[in-house]
Amino acid sequence: MAYSENEFYPVEVRVTLNNKTINIRSKISEYSRMYRSDIRKIAEHNHKVVRYILQGYYTEDFYKKVFKEKLFPLYDLFMDEIDLIARVLDFNKPFDLKNFSPNNFSKEYAKHTTEITYILNDCLKEHYLDEIKGLFVKSIDPKKSKEVFKISNYFIHFINWENRFCDFYEITYEVLPSELKLIENYFSDELKTLIKAYMAFHTQVNSLKRTFEKKNPGRISTLSYFEWESHIKDFIVNKFEEIFGKNKTLEYVKSLNRVLTNYISRSALRTE
Repeated sequence: MAYSENEFYPVEVRVTLNNKTINIRSKISEYSRMYRSDIRKIAEHNHKVVRYILQGYYTEDFYKKVFKEKLFPLYDLFMDEIDLIARVLDFNKPFDLKNFSPNNFSKEYAKHTTEITYILNDCLKEHYLDEIKGLFVKSIDPKKSKEVFKISNYFIHFINWENRFCDFYEITYEVLPSELKLIENYFSDELKTLIKAYMAFHTQVNSLKRTFEKKNPGRISTLSYFEWESHIKDFIVNKFEEIFGKNKTLEYVKSLNRVLTNYISRSALRTE
């Protein structure tokens, strides 16, 4: 296959209903990364074509070939993406909103295709830092604990919060266990539970991904909110019950579910 660069185009999904149209840039490049070896075969080891496909760019002829011959895994991934977009539409019912903004649907689609691991991580860091900053402000008073002031000041100003929460927490628990326990005494019960629930979830992520990849070859493997509702939650409940028993499992899963549903319920589809 010999192609020139101007033959390759990004794939878009177009949805039209009631004279309203949504154009969404396909996320096929993200979904196809784990299938590099399969893509090399169907591209006949043409490095240029492989590179473009993995970036989400296709020629018109190759795109037609994918659907005509149902080439694995690209055909399966495209069909899965179409199904996913339909689910996002059904979940949000954007065309029923008076102030619906078609331009914002891509943001909503991105939110529904974000790994729940990242959602939990970011929401927990936000909650954690809010409470730490509250402690810092309160402990400025000389009558309050100087130790709390020093620890909260350190956590706020000297920790790289771009890193994952689990990395910060595991290292801090090893290096500063007494300091971490002291500061946690001041946390809300909601935050304490969320930390434990998230750290427990973190231990199951690799096992969870392996399980879903084996079950769904050629399918989108993102651990999204929809997957949480349909499969992941049950998987986590079973794993947690083996470790923590039913009562703690219920407490932890409720905590995780609360974060995810609150995040997903914030719609980006209404205009300001």
